[in-house]
Amino acid sequence: MSYQLLTQKHPSLTYQSYSHSIENKQLFINYHYQLANGPLFQHQLIFPLPHPQPFINQSPTLINNLIFNLGLIELFSYWKLACSPEIIINCGSLNQDQLNYWHHLLLNGMGEFFYLNQIDFTSPNFVTFITNNQQTNTAIPAHKNHSHRLSALNLGGGKDSAVMLDFFSSSPETFINLILTPASPAASKMAQLHSVPTYQIQRQFDSQLIDLNQKNYLNGHVPFSASLAFINLLASIIYDFDYAVVGNEHSANEQTLNWLSQPINHQYSKSTNFEQRFREYSKKYLIDNVEYFSLIRPFSELKVAQIFSTLTPYFEIFKSCNRGQKTNSWCHQCPKCLFVFLILFPFIDEQILTTKIFNHHLFNDLSLLPILQKLIGQTDAKPFECIGTIIESQTAFHLSLQKYLNNNRALPPLLAAVKTRNLPPSPTLNSYAQTLLNSFYHPHFLPSWALSMLQSTYAKN
Repeated sequence: MSYQLLTQKHPSLTYQSYSHSIENKQLFINYHYQLANGPLFQHQLIFPLPHPQPFINQSPTLINNLIFNLGLIELFSYWKLACSPEIIINCGSLNQDQLNYWHHLLLNGMGEFFYLNQIDFTSPNFVTFITNNQQTNTAIPAHKNHSHRLSALNLGGGKDSAVMLDFFSSSPETFINLILTPASPAASKMAQLHSVPTYQIQRQFDSQLIDLNQKNYLNGHVPFSASLAFINLLASIIYDFDYAVVGNEHSANEQTLNWLSQPINHQYSKSTNFEQRFREYSKKYLIDNVEYFSLIRPFSELKVAQIFSTLTPYFEIFKSCNRGQKTNSWCHQCPKCLFVFLILFPFIDEQILTTKIFNHHLFNDLSLLPILQKLIGQTDAKPFECIGTIIESQTAFHLSLQKYLNNNRALPPLLAAVKTRNLPPSPTLNSYAQTLLNSFYHPHFLPSWALSMLQSTYAKN
């Protein structure tokens, strides 16, 4: 069904209600969204409750406001079915500044979805958030049940999670782990390496989503990391932590492509812009004594790869392939697999990389040439994946070449097939490597204690 027909048939999506209850030592949160001339959706999140429960000591106003706002980001997954011109909010209050925030997040966070579905989202009336209640909202503090600093690490199972875990486990900091399911089994295996509490939060979509997708309703990418950010704030009053820590590099800021004169970034909700805006929104309207920040924001993907290359206990555990997430494997055919192989190759022994991490040598696979060309900027756009910048891929490609040439070895088929005349000269790429590995990028939002420890542990002068 065409986008135009869907918007006509379903002119609005209404955020009807939210509720929460405690059963069997779990917190159940339910949301209801109504698609005009369509189904009523129920969306659910389930949080395991610790004992004792800090949650019961919190202000009901704080709890309800956090749950309500979490429902706003979760509705994106249902709105995308028809891109209804109106999003009607019936169960909470938002002032104009908040409405502007959500409008900006939807347009920027859904950019890839708009591009792949060829939807022009640039008109002023493309989508409007509507609420009859525009009261002024202010953030309030969470009640703290502890006197020491406590951080929650968000584990996804990739190399970034491993680097965060290594940083915290090597420090005197107290931390817990959060895993959002369904997730890669790699995240759980990583958590098991450390004797700290780990909480798995369940996120369950209405089955009608799949039914409508099979009937040719719209589908595509939503800003998952934005949902994770709002889940973190609610988790902070359930698990009583002060800092929600994620692993998003400086590289996430690079756009994937430009379309309709707008930047489209697959990783928008991992970007510095999102992080800054989310932090400001949280401090102003939600909770003012919980910090959300990315620990590795000052680093490039290349730097993270170099750090990860020293973390051998994680080699056989971590997984970054989206296709192989459910089976806890690498598919060896997608842009994410090739990028991870490319970015690690300069730093990890070839035998280990092709046996302990991957099960064969990706540079021997000529079918990956079109993907490699996209990674290193020889096509119009990067792949829609959580990968590094074009310069980082070019630099990793250059370092991989040098690893062969310095040992007087013939290049493998994939590297030999690339036309290097379209790449920067060797001295420039050497300079890029030094910059990417030694730079401490700004801006970032690390608190002083995390910044000091990060600089002393990893950053080079």
